[in-house]
Amino acid sequence: MNKIISEIEEYLEADFEKKLFKASVKYLENKDDLLRLNSFCYSLRELFRHVFLRLAPDNSVKKCSWYAKETDNNQPTRKQRFLFSVQGGLTPEFVLNDLQIDVAEYWRDIRDSINTLSKYTHVGENTFDISGSVVDSIAEEALSSLLSIFHITHDTRVDLHSSLTNHIDKALIKTLLLKSFSEIDTLSSYSYIESCEVNDWTLSDIDEDTLAFDGEATVYVSLNYGKGEDHCELNEEFPFTFSGYSKTDKPYDLSIPFDEIDIDTESW
Repeated sequence: MNKIISEIEEYLEADFEKKLFKASVKYLENKDDLLRLNSFCYSLRELFRHVFLRLAPDNSVKKCSWYAKETDNNQPTRKQRFLFSVQGGLTPEFVLNDLQIDVAEYWRDIRDSINTLSKYTHVGENTFDISGSVVDSIAEEALSSLLSIFHITHDTRVDLHSSLTNHIDKALIKTLLLKSFSEIDTLSSYSYIESCEVNDWTLSDIDEDTLAFDGEATVYVSLNYGKGEDHCELNEEFPFTFSGYSKTDKPYDLSIPFDEIDIDTESW
């Protein structure tokens, strides 16, 4: 259980979340407290709520194409907040069919754990003075479920990164070949881009309608001087940075604007 606790601590961001989590775990250490499981359950359930609120703000969830009103006050349900935490505005069909991630399956386990926390929040004869082995089992299951929220969110982005890589290459080539870059044009009488290679890129954000990314790459260029017998060609390469986006309803339709490409030719 200590390993799970340490992993969860790495994912918590707000100071309040960290303090609440430490306080929740602290209840488990007091084995003389007949209410230790009840106290742990109500405080950890609140941590679930705050994590969902951070990862899935109300307005962002409601703007997703897949959102539908399911509560009287039109507030997102826990399940909808979980879906947004994992996939943002990406459609469930895309996540299931293209990324091959069954978000619903993960949600069932998390839902069951939250229901168990709720059960022991209310103190009665059947939920009071619970034996140590049962406390450990319930606590480990609940902590594992909390950790799984962070894991599945991370895994989705890893799979999405892999799925988008080839599309990023194509989008970069399209922009580079269709536009003229002054950084390259001024290097010779006639300069042109031959190809490029992405070195690294990061999926920087997924919100209700947009995927944003940025990265670093290398552009390979041909620099030409003179004419006829005096013609000379040099092949050079230069690093550059880029950023772009796509819409969550068409994640593979990437756009890398011309003005979001910055080629560094200072080495020349």
